[in-house]
Amino acid sequence: MNYSQQTLTHLTGIYDATNTTRLEALDLQRGFIMILMAFSHCREYTGINNYSNIQSTGSPVWKGQYWLDLWQQMFVSTVAAGGFFMMMGLGVFILFQARLKEGWSSTAIVHYLTLRGILLILLQLTLLHLFEWFAMGEIYFYAGVLLSLGLCMIAAGLCLQWIHRHNQQTWGYFLPLALTFAIPLLLQWWWTQNPTSSSLWRILLITGGASHQPFPMDINFTPIPWFPAVAFGLFLGKLWQASGEKVFKRFGQLALLLFITWFALRTLNLIGWCAFGDYKSPTAGETVHWASYFSMSKFPPSIDYFLWSFAINLIGLCLWQQSLRRWPQLVLYVSPLKTFGQSALFFFILHWFVYYGISLLITTRANTALTMAGFWMLGLAILYPLCKQYRIFKRTKSRHSIWRMF
Repeated sequence: MNYSQQTLTHLTGIYDATNTTRLEALDLQRGFIMILMAFSHCREYTGINNYSNIQSTGSPVWKGQYWLDLWQQMFVSTVAAGGFFMMMGLGVFILFQARLKEGWSSTAIVHYLTLRGILLILLQLTLLHLFEWFAMGEIYFYAGVLLSLGLCMIAAGLCLQWIHRHNQQTWGYFLPLALTFAIPLLLQWWWTQNPTSSSLWRILLITGGASHQPFPMDINFTPIPWFPAVAFGLFLGKLWQASGEKVFKRFGQLALLLFITWFALRTLNLIGWCAFGDYKSPTAGETVHWASYFSMSKFPPSIDYFLWSFAINLIGLCLWQQSLRRWPQLVLYVSPLKTFGQSALFFFILHWFVYYGISLLITTRANTALTMAGFWMLGLAILYPLCKQYRIFKRTKSRHSIWRMF
């Protein structure tokens, strides 16, 4: 595989290099995703109850009355999680190729990614599990996003190893792209064949949800439905490798294609001409309007959900890259986003405690957008110096240190 020196610098710098330039557009988009996610969880802990329409059951008709609910549905709930998984897939691809260039075997890289995946799983099942019990005041099995991310990271490593061993360049495009669309297609077909099934395996592997049998559990993110976002990230990585300096132009073209496909498919869904694309459709007599376009299933994620999420995140990457090219000094003004993006796991773990802590200190929950924004910014102001110090700390560690994985 041939790389320019500039590309190698970017590849090496994504995770491990301390003296090379990181690709700032990726860091900034990752950081932006983190603060969007933080807004959602801040509102959960410090705000009043909000309306959302992200479950696979029910109707796509939007019934919310508050503009902030709709904004969160459009640009947080339907963007952040999909971007989180997509960016991880892209990062895994870049790391895999960089380590191959350094002389690592594909088996050694898979072992490394497996270790990172296990770390994510253990963090979810220990530290974040204990936090969930404490915050909610009850004991139950909780499967959050890190559990699914960890399993998907391991699967992504195995996928890349298979492609590398077969040494077929076209498979680098075809296999990830096939997984991106085949999995949601198969899941939706299975869903239509088993609409009333409530088995434990369905909850654990596909739909998620709450159950009290055989013990209390709450499954938020299931690995199989979310892996397509990681696979799409692997496809983007291959596109990155092949396109060189034109990669962001390709990303922009792809974003436009995804957006057009999303709009066409969503329109067919909502007018009742096609049930394919999402798990829920309007019933007879229901009136849909433009807000219903964003009432897509997130748990589990549908094809419509992925199309919108991928398009918005790709547009974000392109906007950051173009902005930095035109105004290089911009990076100085958005350095907190870059810091959050470079310490994403540390930010993720810490933000739960920060916003829950704020909720314990306030006497009245936020009932206006301005108050909500204040609590959100307060949390970010607390997180920024902590993430900055952690980023400095981990750069003093060897590249094989577990601290470099956060």
